[in-house]
Amino acid sequence: MILSKIKFRKSVIYLGLGLIFTGIFLIRADAAAIRRIDGPDRYQTSLNVADHHKSDMAIVVSGKDFPDALSAISLASKHKANIILVKPSSDVFEHRKFAAELLNRKIKNVIIVGGENSVDRGYEAALLKLFQVERIEGSDRYDTSLKVVERVGNKNLCIADGRNFPDALSTSGLVAKTKTSLLLVDGRKKLEFLKDYRVLYTVGGKNSIINAYGKRIAGSNRYQTCNQILSIIDPKNLLIASGRDFPDALSASSMASMIDTGVLLCSARVDDNAIEQSANRDNITVVGGINSVSGLTINSIMDKYNYSYSASNDVGFDTESQTYRFSNASIFKGWLYQASRSSYGYDKFYYNEEGILERDKVVSGVKLDADGKAILDDDGRPVIN
Repeated sequence: MILSKIKFRKSVIYLGLGLIFTGIFLIRADAAAIRRIDGPDRYQTSLNVADHHKSDMAIVVSGKDFPDALSAISLASKHKANIILVKPSSDVFEHRKFAAELLNRKIKNVIIVGGENSVDRGYEAALLKLFQVERIEGSDRYDTSLKVVERVGNKNLCIADGRNFPDALSTSGLVAKTKTSLLLVDGRKKLEFLKDYRVLYTVGGKNSIINAYGKRIAGSNRYQTCNQILSIIDPKNLLIASGRDFPDALSASSMASMIDTGVLLCSARVDDNAIEQSANRDNITVVGGINSVSGLTINSIMDKYNYSYSASNDVGFDTESQTYRFSNASIFKGWLYQASRSSYGYDKFYYNEEGILERDKVVSGVKLDADGKAILDDDGRPVIN
C-alpha cells in the first residue's frame, strides 16, 4: 500500500514535470510573431503594406496632408481595400510610375479621396488609362468626409475631430469591428446630423470635441484614448505605428479591415504602454521604420513575451553584399540607426553611395531624443551626421 502511494506520487510528479515542460514548448511554439513592414519613405511603406494585404481596390490619398486622407478609413473598411499614399507631384513620369505600381499589384478599382490640392489631377489622368477610377471630394475636409460616409452607405457613425489626426487614426479597428463609418467633424461647434444618421462613438476628449454624441471614448492623451478603443474591441492581433505623424498609421489601417486587429499608436521612445498592450496577441505587425517605432520597443516586447520575429519581406542586412535592403530590394544609403542591446539602445551605421556598409564609421551606443534623432554617443558627446 505504501509502495503504491510512493509510485502514485512519483507518477504525479513526473506527469506534472511533463506538463510543465510541454507547456514551455507549447508557449514557445504558439507565441506571437512580430513583423515590421516599412520602406525608405512613407510612400513606399504604404505600397509595401499593400504587398502584405492583397486587395483589388486601392484608396489613393495624399501622403502630405492628413484631413482628406483620414476619411479613407471608412472606405478601406467597407471594401477591404488598401490605402495608398501619393506624393504632392505634378510630374508626369511620377504619375505614370505610380499607376504602374498599382498595376503590378493587380489593382482593378481606384477611389481617390480629396480634391486637386490633395491628389493632383495628373494622377487621376494616368490611373484612368488602366483602372476604374472614382474621385470623392468636397468643399472642405468635413464635406469630403461626409461624402465618403454617404458613399459607404453606413448610417452608424464614429466621429473624431478633423483638426488633428491621432484620435481618428485610432479608430480603424473600431470602425471595422462595429461596422460604423468615420466622420470627421469640427469639434468646436455644436453638431447637427442628418436625420437617418446615428452617432455611436465620439472619439476624443472635450478639447477635441466639446459635446459628446453616443459613447465618448477619451483618455488623458492620444495613447490612452487608443488604449480605450483597444479595450472595447479586444483584438487578437495588433498593428503598431507611430502616433507622432499620420502616414504609417493610416497605411496600417488598411489591414484592420481584413483581420481581427486594432491600431496601437506608439511614441518614439521605449514605449512602456506599447509593451504592455502587446501582451496575449496572436500576431503583431509594426508599420514604419525604427525612427517611427523604435527597435528597442520591439526588442522589449519580444523579450517580455517570448514573441518571435518574422524577417520575411522586411528590411534587413545582407551579409554577403554588406548592404541594407528594403522589401522592394532597394538599397539604403546614408546614416542608419539600428536597435542594439546597449544601454543607449542604438548603434549608428553609415552606408556609402553604393549602399555598402563602411565599418570604420560605425558608432556604438547612440542615444535618441524624443523625435528619434541621435543626440549622444556612449561618451555623452553630440553625434553629428
